[in-house]
Amino acid sequence: VDSYGYALKSQSSSGTVLNTSTIIDSPGTYYISFTRSSTGGWAQYFYSLNFCSLPSAPVITSSGNTTFCEGQSISLTTNAAFDEYKWYRNGQLMDGRGNEIMVTQGGEYKEQGIKCGIIPASVSGISIIVNPVPSKPTITKQDLPDSFVLTSSSAEDNQWYLDDNPIKEATTQSYSPQVAGNYQVK
Repeated sequence: VDSYGYALKSQSSSGTVLNTSTIIDSPGTYYISFTRSSTGGWAQYFYSLNFCSLPSAPVITSSGNTTFCEGQSISLTTNAAFDEYKWYRNGQLMDGRGNEIMVTQGGEYKEQGIKCGIIPASVSGISIIVNPVPSKPTITKQDLPDSFVLTSSSAEDNQWYLDDNPIKEATTQSYSPQVAGNYQVK
């Protein structure tokens, strides 16, 4: 007749038997020994278990506005409590492996933090929108009897310039110049 017994010992408890049935609720290194009696002999088997504390679910933060124009970029960062990071854009694994990546393309970005070989169930995500650069507006000139009017092809977001200097409060689609010079709109 075989008989079995086991004891769970914590590294920090100097080999004291904790119990024959123990719930482990804190990280650390634990040793399990099994003692087996068979045919009159005894053998002990020692197993070392290392439990690792998992950090909270990863959260992505951005270094700026998550909507920007082509040619610009922002940095995405996640909490640095993981051993390894996997970044995804629209479900496709990216090359970035650290807790920070530079983003120049729009899409849904997600990150998985890995600690002790374990991937937590939750994966954080952030949506990035990259708008095309607006086309450069063109200027048309309408001659009037005593003056002329300049009109931008862009209906909004205009700033008029005289000799490369912004004209104060000249932000409408049309502008009537008061002095001679080189006019631009941006």
